[in-house]
Amino acid sequence: MMNPSFDKCARPKERDIGILFGRFQPLSHGQVELIRAIEKVYGVAPHVVMNEKEDIANERNPYNRAERREMFRLALPDYGEDLLRFTTVYLDRGGDVADGVRALSSVFSGIAAPERITIFYVNKAEDVKTYRVDGRDYPGLHYTDLFLPPFGGFAKQEISPKDIAALPQELTASLRAYVEGLRPNISATPLGEVAMSARRRGAGPPGANGPTGLIF
Repeated sequence: MMNPSFDKCARPKERDIGILFGRFQPLSHGQVELIRAIEKVYGVAPHVVMNEKEDIANERNPYNRAERREMFRLALPDYGEDLLRFTTVYLDRGGDVADGVRALSSVFSGIAAPERITIFYVNKAEDVKTYRVDGRDYPGLHYTDLFLPPFGGFAKQEISPKDIAALPQELTASLRAYVEGLRPNISATPLGEVAMSARRRGAGPPGANGPTGLIF
């Protein structure tokens, strides 16, 4: 049986909410600019759904909820507490992801009706794989496809290198590096590795002006 079509959904004007989903371990300058771009370029209100994976604390997940909440407060003081939501889902452990998709869809729907929401994302090869949903395998999907028809009523929008050209100049430097993967110190995962190494040495998180580019 052929896979259903997963063409990118066009964003009609009633889709006025933009969601960014991820671990944010830690929050980087590129991600801050991405949040601001969702509002300034696409004209939608940004919301962040932060995935909690504190049961697997390691180089990829060094910061707890309180620490990441503080990062957002310091980096985005003009957005307030309503910017953040927290959840715990696993879409990358293999097996059937249907329950995780439904749980995350419920979190998204708690922000606004699905027809108002666009999920924004940066395309990474690691996020494209075969997903099993309710006993059926769907190869070659990005995880955001799991929230589009026929699974859900949300839309998605990739932030691509081409889109970066349309951004205000003050937003482009770190975001371009983040999207294109040009500088490893903008990527959340290497930043988390540096942060965890600093903790093991008793140095604490690097400062905002340090070489890692942390927001904390």
